[in-house]
Amino acid sequence: MAKTILSDSAIRAARRNGAKARSTEPRAIAAQYDHARDQIMITLRGGAAIGIPVSAIDEVAGAGRKQLTRVALTPIGDALHWDDLDVDVSLPGLLQDALGASLGASILGKFGGSAKSLAKAASAKVNGAKGGRPAKKPATVPSKRRRATNAL
Repeated sequence: MAKTILSDSAIRAARRNGAKARSTEPRAIAAQYDHARDQIMITLRGGAAIGIPVSAIDEVAGAGRKQLTRVALTPIGDALHWDDLDVDVSLPGLLQDALGASLGASILGKFGGSAKSLAKAASAKVNGAKGGRPAKKPATVPSKRRRATNAL
């Protein structure tokens, strides 16, 4: 197998992409199996917690209780991992599946929209120098003109 050698610029780019992902994507800080509810309980970085029914996770739906209790997080908290089952489940994908596509996308999109970066700050500064966002124009309603009639 050939050895892959990464350039310094590729390593810097990967680190920038990782930093961006950490600030815009949901990350878990804890995960455990709750056998009474038959759910995987996930605590997110911001403190929110969500319980996902095991039956909603196809990759582990047939697993036993003992296997499910061995849930672990990937080192950066972007996925759940079961070593015994050789299964990794992406946290953003799991949340989107659990919440439904449109609600999941809306919630996950807020992570990206709330991200702060030097590029975003520079863009806001340029837009501000131009006068900011254009004002919304009021919706125009076509006027109803009365037709003049000749009265006899």
